[in-house]
Amino acid sequence: MNAARLSMAIAILLSGAIHAAYADVPDPIRPFLGEYQGHSIEDSARLLTIHDIGVLITRTDEGFNVQWSTVTPLPSGETDRAEYSVDFLPTGRKHIFASAMAPDLFGKKVPLNPLEGEPFMWARISGKTLTVYAMFVTDAGGHDMQIYERRLSEDGLQVRIQRLRDEMPYRVMIGTLKKIP
Repeated sequence: MNAARLSMAIAILLSGAIHAAYADVPDPIRPFLGEYQGHSIEDSARLLTIHDIGVLITRTDEGFNVQWSTVTPLPSGETDRAEYSVDFLPTGRKHIFASAMAPDLFGKKVPLNPLEGEPFMWARISGKTLTVYAMFVTDAGGHDMQIYERRLSEDGLQVRIQRLRDEMPYRVMIGTLKKIP
């Protein structure tokens, strides 16, 4: 066997060995993939409000995307709809993902700048919970932190959404979302 064929054979064997070594590495986002719909109850200033919530979690080329929407009834009888979509990319830290929301100078998507009033976002997966954090720097220099916890349940997700202003609880929503087949 000549040197070129030997090198090729070694490369193929190493490739197979590397693939086999990583075949059992769990994909942390896989259990969360899918579409979910349901309701939440918000406790804000002693006022209870019911919201309709939808979540879609999909895989992207380099990471995953979380889309979510909230429909809130207004006192006027109309509704307010908020929609968000954020890509997340792996970091060098296990189960921690950076948001990829805006292109940098070279076209690579990076997190937004909280010092310009934009949310700095990241995600983490811990066991059966996918948590997305969004931090804003307020005009007074404090912070507004939103924490979206999505915990896998038997038939969907249990959600808890918190909003903190300078460490003080401001709003809390809890709810149940069913996975859409």
